[in-house]
Amino acid sequence: MTFYSILFILGCIMLYYGAEFLINHSVTISRRFGILPIVIGATVIAFGTSLPELLVSIYSIVFIGNSNATSGIIIGNILGSNIANVSLVIGYCAFVYSIILSKNLLDDILFPFILGLYTIICLYFEITINYVHGIILLCSLVMYIYLLIKDNKIDNEGIEDDLNSELSWNILVIIISIMVLLLGSHLVVDNAIKIAKFFKINTLTIGVTIIALGTSLPELFTGVIAIKKKQYNLLIGNIVGSNILNIVFVLGFSSIIMDIQPMIESNKLLYISIALITSHLILILAYLYNRSVSKFVGFILLLIYLIFLYKIF
Repeated sequence: MTFYSILFILGCIMLYYGAEFLINHSVTISRRFGILPIVIGATVIAFGTSLPELLVSIYSIVFIGNSNATSGIIIGNILGSNIANVSLVIGYCAFVYSIILSKNLLDDILFPFILGLYTIICLYFEITINYVHGIILLCSLVMYIYLLIKDNKIDNEGIEDDLNSELSWNILVIIISIMVLLLGSHLVVDNAIKIAKFFKINTLTIGVTIIALGTSLPELFTGVIAIKKKQYNLLIGNIVGSNILNIVFVLGFSSIIMDIQPMIESNKLLYISIALITSHLILILAYLYNRSVSKFVGFILLLIYLIFLYKIF
């Protein structure tokens, strides 16, 4: 059991650093070829932060097969990551530093909230999320990227210029990063399932808690760094973009490959729904009331996440 836990933690570390290096060096290459920073932010960075969730889902489909266990991991990972991103990442950063929210942010916060509700409704009414949903979600992804570029809502602060780096070195690092991500996703999923079986816990619970927390590490560490530099828009943009892509990209892509319909206990679905809805509503109210997330609001978000973890087990 201890060995499985160590391998799981190692997998989480590999997911974090793999995504981090992939993002940094992809941005460098994009800039070398004169691609606009706004396009880089809307594609490379947004994709990179959701890559751990995507690889975990793909690995589950390929190596576990079309089963309720696979569906549980995919849905649990996506919803759990979205809950962790808002209640844990924003909650922790706000509790330590406080966060100032920019204007015209309401639509950006509402979109992932609506997507989360859509997923929960499908689960509640036991609607199979199949290729039709997948096509619609992926089309939403295209529209999302188009609107981001059109409206110029990406915060480009914090992206380092490294135009003198050798192209071959950057490509090599990207290849190695992808390999690290693949191995990390294997360690996370495989050992999470073994831990679940050892404690007789279903894969949805493991997905929505342990795996989701592991795949949210990039957002957590990036958020802490961003908030220390007072780059509030970068933090919120990271979280909002990641939450959107977790559903429209990860769930959309996964549902094209296989039908997703995990059997969820009503009480667990209730806890997931409450945590997702409450955390997003608090963020929306914080924006409407004071255009900021105070230390007190950050504490409430953290408390929601801790209660959620307690109840889901």
